[in-house]
Amino acid sequence: MFFDWISIVFLAILIIAFVIGLSRGFIASISVSLGAIIGLVVAFFAAKPLASSLMGAGVFNSLNDQVLNYIKEALRQSGYSNYINLSMSASAFTQNADFVVAVFEALKIPQVFQSIILNLVIATLPKTGNVIVSEAFSTGITYTIAIVISFIAIFALIFIVFIIVKIVAWALRRAGHKRPSMLSRIAGGIIQLANSFLFIYIIAFVLAMLASSVPAIGQELTNILHLGTNDWSFAKWLVENNAISHWISGFFN
Repeated sequence: MFFDWISIVFLAILIIAFVIGLSRGFIASISVSLGAIIGLVVAFFAAKPLASSLMGAGVFNSLNDQVLNYIKEALRQSGYSNYINLSMSASAFTQNADFVVAVFEALKIPQVFQSIILNLVIATLPKTGNVIVSEAFSTGITYTIAIVISFIAIFALIFIVFIIVKIVAWALRRAGHKRPSMLSRIAGGIIQLANSFLFIYIIAFVLAMLASSVPAIGQELTNILHLGTNDWSFAKWLVENNAISHWISGFFN
């Protein structure tokens, strides 16, 4: 076991959150937590249908054009111009790996996200007829972005509603001059502790993604957290055992 500054920051966040929860009580703490949970659940189930509807309505046509132009330029600069207007049947598309590797290489997409994007590209292919490689990828990538935007929008809307509810509840409590009981304080501390753990878990996922896609960050993080060794620290455990990427893959698939 060793101590690193990232672990110290994470532990400080947990301690501060617990103290805040103790002072605020259960009701004030659970309102935001419940909003976040409901927002995540609703967004998980509604984001893809909403994204599909918006795509069908042409809301993301302009974005799709920009993505297509970016893909074409990236393929040209990477020496894969022959794939820009390459046409093939949808069935052949799913069986040819050469151009898939070329496109991902040209776009510099981290490997952890490649299977997700490829699955969505395949999902947006027409049932019959031929497809053009660059256009198929632009549609799939645009659909990926549309899902992310829809997810964030749904989550934010529900979360904002619960923030308003929290403000109203706080105002009513202040008007009544009621202080939370000890049991309510302890429950509030536990809720805030769970909230902060979710926050640092997400931060650890972001660090892991940056480490895998940016060599300089990866090397620095390896030095700080002793990645790949048997040493243990809180931050190292969070980074190396983070399951968010698996959840994301399950969501998009």
